[in-house]
Amino acid sequence: MNGPARIEVRPAGTGDWRLMRRIQSSGRLFASDGFHPVGTPGVPGQIQWLVALAGRQPVGFCAWGSSLGAAEIRWMGTLGDDALAAGSALCEAVACLAGRESNRLTVTYPAGPGEADFWGRLGFVPNSSGSVAREDVGLIVAEKRLAWPGRPGLRSGSPHRERPAPLP
Repeated sequence: MNGPARIEVRPAGTGDWRLMRRIQSSGRLFASDGFHPVGTPGVPGQIQWLVALAGRQPVGFCAWGSSLGAAEIRWMGTLGDDALAAGSALCEAVACLAGRESNRLTVTYPAGPGEADFWGRLGFVPNSSGSVAREDVGLIVAEKRLAWPGRPGLRSGSPHRERPAPLP
């Protein structure tokens, strides 16, 4: 259950730095080492994000992107309860703030013990497409569909987003 897992957030052509700024301003996530729009000369566009958990030590995500408008958020810890809480907060923030720009999150994770269960509890389903599935190299590609008003899949009673699976 060790090793980083990558969540790719791909807003449709809007530029990932805008998405990151909106997530930052949501209060769910905050930048710990400054904010640099992707494409700034001499700056790699890397942001260290932290998820604040009530009564617990913060856990880290590392987010960066490219001029193509793709962003990646990488989990930098182990897959325990803190990771589930942090992952739920991340999915909720992205579903709320990026729903109008992207209808899914894609995660690539190592095919190790506990990995599939961890991402499954956050609502990710393995992608079986031969073009993206990478089981042959020890990586699994999974997707989570986002939902918002006017789109299929919005859960009853949720006014603006699909909520992550509850923690046990």
